Amino acid sequence: MSMIACSIVDLGDNPDVSKWYLETHVPGVVAKLGGTAYSASRAEEDVFPHMASFEGQNITRYELPEGADAKAADSHISATSETLPPSAKIETRIYEHQAIWHGEDWRGRKLILSRPALLRG
Repeated sequence: MSMIACSIVDLGDNPDVSKWYLETHVPGVVAKLGGTAYSASRAEEDVFPHMASFEGQNITRYELPEGADAKAADSHISATSETLPPSAKIETRIYEHQAIWHGEDWRGRKLILSRPALLRG
């Protein structure tokens, strides 16, 4: 079963660290694990003020290939670097795909239901 990993990333206010994360770290994880990654930055305006916000400026979603190892994925995604400041945080959660629905109600989009992957070890 394939997996997805979602990382919430707080790198501080250093543009060099953000550039390293987006241009070096994320592509390096994809090269090691396969699959694809999508990164997004926090919108400047808080459009849902009544909801709790996450701690971080970026969210990265990795779509991992069939047979990926959850522990290996977590260690690569959450790897620290001399480039990261000590206050940096990368919080990652890994999920296994359970079902994918396609249909007219989704207008060409797909909804993916997932559950946490068990870290075996």
